[in-house]
Amino acid sequence: MKHNMRYLSNQILTAFTAVTLLAFTASPSPAAQSKPNVIVIVTDDQGSVDAGCYGAKDIETPALDALAARGVRFTQFYSGAPVCSPSRAALLTGGYPLRAGLANNAASQRGGEGMATEQVTIAEMLKATGYATAHIGKWHLGYTPEQMPNGQGFDHSFGHMGGCIDNYSHFFYWQGPNVHDLYRNRQEVHYPGRFFGDLMVEEASRFIEQNRWRPFFIFFAVNMPHYPYQGDPKWLERYQNLPYPRNLYAAFLSTCDEHIGSLLKKVDDLGLRGADAGGFPIGQRPFHRGTRALRRRQCGFVSRREVQSVRGRHPAARHDFLAWPPARRRGARSDGTRLRLDADDRRALRREAAGPGH
Repeated sequence: MKHNMRYLSNQILTAFTAVTLLAFTASPSPAAQSKPNVIVIVTDDQGSVDAGCYGAKDIETPALDALAARGVRFTQFYSGAPVCSPSRAALLTGGYPLRAGLANNAASQRGGEGMATEQVTIAEMLKATGYATAHIGKWHLGYTPEQMPNGQGFDHSFGHMGGCIDNYSHFFYWQGPNVHDLYRNRQEVHYPGRFFGDLMVEEASRFIEQNRWRPFFIFFAVNMPHYPYQGDPKWLERYQNLPYPRNLYAAFLSTCDEHIGSLLKKVDDLGLRGADAGGFPIGQRPFHRGTRALRRRQCGFVSRREVQSVRGRHPAARHDFLAWPPARRRGARSDGTRLRLDADDRRALRREAAGPGH
């Protein structure tokens, strides 16, 4: 049995409003017209200050900078955990990671357990109000049929189930044995040689086109700039004078920014981004694997000196985000400390999702 829906809908919307991109779309019915489309865009292992709009001078992120100019830039937002799976569980359920059964990362091998199916996710909550729902990208919240995205409220799913993949072969090469990890709706699919970021944008674009006349929700979980660093050659050339491995990381992050820009261009081309609101969460881990900071993770902090050679980071659970509320807040900045947002945010977004008369 799922937990009480009314209670968990409050919890869900806490995380939900912080990290969404909402766009109002033309629709055949007034009821559907009033419901915002929702795209949650998540990056993986991005430094909390590694974007031009957060002060980075050595990395180009024009898509993120443009989003910051449209809305509110938050500087003190904290995720539910400093590592991948628990922070994603907190985002999708609005509850503490332990409630979802994830004190640490889920397995990256088939059959591995992950987020408890008793939890109500954003996808389940919105699906119950008539939304089409899609997961596209990284999952890392369970590798059993019941815990994969289609079992957690997503009508459509495309991406990898484990913690990371090679972006061209789509194999998970860590912790052996090597496993091909690319699925569409629980069925393994093969696109050897295709860059995973390109596949993500194509899949999301098709989903948007197919559902443009009804409200939709997309969890666009980018696997960049998590290792392996496989940036576009033009960006590798652009950053060739940066020190190693910052040059590889910067190239992968700018590649990531380009793909986010491609997705948002699709939204614009279809005329779906009007009176927009929303957001973009940045990272969840404060260190590069292999550094001394790795051994200090459980302490919940790292020093800036330990990580500045690779990523610009702040304390472990910190991940700044961008949000797009109504036009009156465009270009604003908020320095208030936030953790999954507050009751006013939850009530406001629940009313939007429910439509008129609620």
